[in-house]
Amino acid sequence: MAGFFLSYIAPVIYGALVGATISAGMYIIKSLITGNWSWGGFAKSLLIGAVTGRATGGLLGMYSATGFNGAVVLGSMNGGISGGIQALFNG
Repeated sequence: MAGFFLSYIAPVIYGALVGATISAGMYIIKSLITGNWSWGGFAKSLLIGAVTGRATGGLLGMYSATGFNGAVVLGSMNGGISGGIQALFNG
């Protein structure tokens, strides 16, 4: 049971937390530069980061050992997922 959790569940949780943290940090930096802050925008950035991180966190274990090709696939999927989610939220 612990092996299943560490192999499949933990990377997804970790991915969601890291994605939300990075996205929130980027929103804060962007808001400081542009002077355009809103709690709704901040919440949206947390959600987008968590969903993107969760989606790619599960794939991280699968592609992490495959070297450069895995990094390219994972990066492409991360960009595609986050772009799609942002397009849904922004119309």
